[in-house]
Amino acid sequence: MLTLDVFRETVEKSPDDQTLLRAAECALLQSKANPEKHWEAALRIVDTSEMQQLNAQYRDQDRPTNVLSFPADLPADVTLDLLGDIVICAPVVQEEAA
Repeated sequence: MLTLDVFRETVEKSPDDQTLLRAAECALLQSKANPEKHWEAALRIVDTSEMQQLNAQYRDQDRPTNVLSFPADLPADVTLDLLGDIVICAPVVQEEAA
């Protein structure tokens, strides 16, 4: 099972939360993650300026990209099943899809 927290930081069109959850659940099923656990992830949908800032900060590339992912980096004594954060740039993904 997966809980997906969706944060929309742009006015760009994107799939509804249920569609995003189904896609994330399919990806989780294809991974090696234990299907018996209750996983949690955060998904942020952003514009090009925010994605460019994040890409520059974390990858030293001063341009927007389609997706960035940040795995959870929890101390060993924390037992939460957090996958991490995913950031999607809606305008870049729409351009690539076209």
